[in-house]
Amino acid sequence: MVCGLWSVVRGLWSVVYSRGSIFGQLKSAVSIQNYMGRLILVSNRLPITIEKSGTEGRLRQSSGGLVSAIKSYFEKNKEGQHSFEKKIWIGSVDFSLQDFEAVRDQLSEQEFEIEPVDIDAKLYNNYYNGFSNSTIWPLFHYFPSLVESQIEYFDAYKKVNELFAEKILSLLKDDDVLWIHDYQLMLLPELIRQQKPGAIIGFFLHIPFPSYELFRLLPADWRSQLIAGMLGADLIGFHTHEYVQYFIRSVKMIIKIDNQFNTLHYRNRLVKVDLFPIGVDFEKYYSAGDEAVVEQITQIKNTFADKKIIFSVDRQDYTKGLMDRLYGYDQFLQDYPGWKEKVVFIQNVIPSRDNIPTYGERKRMLEELVGTINGKHSSIQWQPIIYRYNTLNLTN
Repeated sequence: MVCGLWSVVRGLWSVVYSRGSIFGQLKSAVSIQNYMGRLILVSNRLPITIEKSGTEGRLRQSSGGLVSAIKSYFEKNKEGQHSFEKKIWIGSVDFSLQDFEAVRDQLSEQEFEIEPVDIDAKLYNNYYNGFSNSTIWPLFHYFPSLVESQIEYFDAYKKVNELFAEKILSLLKDDDVLWIHDYQLMLLPELIRQQKPGAIIGFFLHIPFPSYELFRLLPADWRSQLIAGMLGADLIGFHTHEYVQYFIRSVKMIIKIDNQFNTLHYRNRLVKVDLFPIGVDFEKYYSAGDEAVVEQITQIKNTFADKKIIFSVDRQDYTKGLMDRLYGYDQFLQDYPGWKEKVVFIQNVIPSRDNIPTYGERKRMLEELVGTINGKHSSIQWQPIIYRYNTLNLTN
């Protein structure tokens, strides 16, 4: 993840440099590498959660790719050339502001200043479980049959993006770099641009951007607002070249504006669109072999000493192909019965969005299939699938 984030930050630096008028003309003696303004990160959720033990609360880092990626990047660049005076993270929370105030003194242990956005529970449900994950998520992952298009979902999505904008505008300074993340906040860049025309804004989409033929399935007004929202940024990032091209084509078809390669000419501004591939932090995992990890590895090897291990860890989601994977394993055991009792498939599923009906139904179907395969192929000494439904920390 670090390499991709380095490219994104470098892209934002280029925006800062090319728009020196925002700072009252950057002096030639000050190199952009030594810029010391604030970085404001914005995502749907904050990178923290509160663990409660009785009446006591304790802050801990949330799990998730976005948090891990950004944390890894800044850990590797503490002494690097791209440094910020301060880092602020804005996002919603899964705890009350009263609970947050009770643990505020623990924020000094965090690498970021934290600014929570308070959102009504019903509004958040329609915004997150509704439009974000029942409309955008399935459509952008090429599951149009699962898309739910409800007006109240889109209205909630707009309202929550406006609440985020209000929070940001209460903090934003002229020389801040604003970095907005992911599909839950696609309207946010333009909301900020309307109030702060000179703001430095980056937006990164952590999921695929679909082809125009699929994107156009959204109601015309919705797709126009989503595209215009993203175009409020100076730099828009995607994972792959294909997503960049799909986005540019959608912009040209919907907004009818010109482009020169990956640069769009929009409302007297230049908007750059580019790809920033993201991977895992190799060094973090490679160097994680402390005594506890080595002991666990030894125990697993002893337990399955004479067996081939297939290990898979995935978030519970219909885009991950979990059912297809199990169907394939079932077929393998039927076609090659000699592998029975010689192989074990450990499937760890990370809980996710259980309160969305589609996800709850998929979980039920997955667990039924695990039971069917184990019932069909297992023996007294062996079961072909070990299924776990829980989160994993780095040591695990």
